[in-house]
Amino acid sequence: MPHDLAMKSIVEACRKLGKKGVAFLITAALGAMAEASPNMRGVVLGGHGLFTWGPTAKDCYRTTLEMINRAARWLGANTRGEAFGGQRVDALPRADRRDIAAKLLPAIRKRISTSE
Repeated sequence: MPHDLAMKSIVEACRKLGKKGVAFLITAALGAMAEASPNMRGVVLGGHGLFTWGPTAKDCYRTTLEMINRAARWLGANTRGEAFGGQRVDALPRADRRDIAAKLLPAIRKRISTSE
């Protein structure tokens, strides 16, 4: 079965199974794809992101960087105009962004650390 047809079947099954079913089916599908195509090193799933694999974590990291850079080169060569319609608002000055981050990050860390 071609991968795009398999993925459509998986998406339909995920709609019926909910979040845990989605995670299980995506994991199963990626495992099956990797086994069926030993030279495949990763896949991009719309709405789910980039998945890479390899013998070591370092190999996966290198593949991730390679795929991101390849996509960036393609986008640079094939896009016209500003992404998403261009800049809508001016960025805050660097010092202001740092001040906001310094106030926000401890609150984020606190929420993450208490939930895990």
